[in-house]
Formats: sequence, structure tokens, C-alpha cells
Amino acid sequence: MKNIIITGGSGFIGTNLILFLLNKKFNILNLDKLSLSSNKYLLKKKIKNYKLIKIDLAKTNASKINKILKKFKPNYLINLASETHVDSSIERPKLFLESNVLGTLNLLIACVKYNKKNKIKFIQIGTDEVYGQLKFNEKKKFTENNKMDPRNPYSASKTSGINFVKSFYNTYDLPTLVVNPSNNFGCFQYPEKLIPKTILSILQNQKIQIYGKGRNIRDWVHVNDTANAIYTLMLKGETGETYNISSNNSLSNLELVKKISNILNRKLNIDYVKDRPGHDEKYLSSNKKLIKLGWKPKISLIEGLTKTVLWYKSKTNLKNFKSLKNTYKRIGERIK
Repeated sequence: MKNIIITGGSGFIGTNLILFLLNKKFNILNLDKLSLSSNKYLLKKKIKNYKLIKIDLAKTNASKINKILKKFKPNYLINLASETHVDSSIERPKLFLESNVLGTLNLLIACVKYNKKNKIKFIQIGTDEVYGQLKFNEKKKFTENNKMDPRNPYSASKTSGINFVKSFYNTYDLPTLVVNPSNNFGCFQYPEKLIPKTILSILQNQKIQIYGKGRNIRDWVHVNDTANAIYTLMLKGETGETYNISSNNSLSNLELVKKISNILNRKLNIDYVKDRPGHDEKYLSSNKKLIKLGWKPKISLIEGLTKTVLWYKSKTNLKNFKSLKNTYKRIGERIK
């Protein structure tokens, strides 16, 4: 049985990835600082072949991380430890520097030392936001060959982390690869993000806050498809390479909100607020490189949204989050 370390495994993608990989018979160690957006689902269960260590990677030196590596002997390390909310990055950019850059650097230094006597594959989870934006009238999609052009503190921090990962591949021969997923949705996502925020707003008869006119276009991929893509790249991804994860489910934020409202059979009640600074008009990425490895998305947008709505309708599921305080806040001001 092979060993995997997943950092940030108590977050949205991390929780779903751990549940997916446990079914593939891996031994998993989760390194997570258990922040406000972490969920308690894995904490509440006794799970075979799974262990959690509470740790803040940005504040832990590489030698201590290396001791964890030497003891657990991972074959793979998947770095999901990251602050991810763009709104928060605009208000608290230093936090994103610490978590997304310094935390990644500490991991890399530890892995270089570990890799001298052991073999490890380091998989860095980035974001398609590192490529910047496409204009509304542009028909193209970003590929892995596009230069990174971050437009907000979140994507800037992720770009910096990716650059460190690539530099360690070239400088220290550390086997690394980079994964840039598009917008994920599904169970266990903290309700600061658009889809769970919209679902809960509708269920609680609150207005749905949308930036600008809701024209911003995104690609949406179900988190289970993302977990399967990461698993595919663990086994087949070539080190030194970058891979995009997307599903070709692209639509505007307003169109997305309408679909959720239709699933819930509720009338739309939208509160349009002033757009946030640096809000990308559109970003879409090509998944052709990943598809060549045998992966393809299996969950349609409507199927995924329906499953997600059902999950958030359960009050029992919502108890997995530490707190829902301020999850409905948008940093934009209401348009008068």
C-alpha cells in the first residue's frame, strides 16, 4: 500500500480527494492547520488508513516537516494547503503570501532533503486564475503554454507558489508537477463561494448577492471529477509538466444562479453589488492535455448542481463547518 501526504486535506477539495483515494486503498496523512473554512467531517470519524496532524506549514520550519516525511515515508505529496477566497485576498493579502508561498516553500525544502534517499512525487494544486483573464468576446481557452498573468492577490500568491515548485524541479531535480483546476463545486465547500452561498441564501430567503451584472464567465467542474483527475496525474502525469482540469461547463454567474434557483424551484431575488477590484471577465482553460492521459469529466453540470443542492439542504451536513459567520458577505457595495 502506497502512502500519500495531502496538505490542506480538511478543506473542500482535500476532503473529497481523501474520500476518493481511500477507496483506492492508499494510506493517507492529512497535514492541515484547521482554519475557519475547514470542515469537521473527517475529524468525527474513525477511518482506517487515515491520520491527521494539525500543523501550520507557513510557520513550521522545513526540518520539522522533514521529520514527518521520514516517519510516514510518502510516495506522493499533494499540496492543497492554501487560502483560496479572492475576496479575502483583497482584504488580507499578507495571509495569502504566508500560506500559499511560504507554506509551499517550506514543503519543497523538506521534500528536497527527503528525496535524496526516498522517491516522492510532489503535486502542486494551483488554479486557472494564474493565467489572467479573457475578454468576453474572446473565443479561445487558456492552455498550459500560456504565460501566467495574475490579476489579484490570490492568483499572485498561487503563481508565486507554482514558480517555486517549477524552480525546485529545475534546480534540485525534485519530481514535481503542477495542476491548475477551474472552478470546483460540490459537497463540503465552505459557503463563502458562489454556489454554496447562493444555495443557502435561497434556502434562508435572503437576497443573492452578485457582483456587477453577473456577466463574469467561469468553467465549473465537479470536485469528484477533480479528485479523479488528480489521481490520474499521480499515476500518469509527467514530472516537470503542467496540466489543466476543466469540464467545458462554462456559463456566466447570473446563468449559474438561475440554474440553482430552478433546481430549488424558487423565484430569483438578486442583489447586484458593485464589482470587486480586479474581477476577471472570463477564464476558460483547455483540458486536452489531461484527456490524452485517459481522464474525462463524468458529472454534468445539472447532475452536479442537483447533488450539491441536496447536500446543502441537510442541516446535519452544515454542522461539518466550524462557523458560518460572515459567509454571506460580499466586499462590493450595493448598486443604487
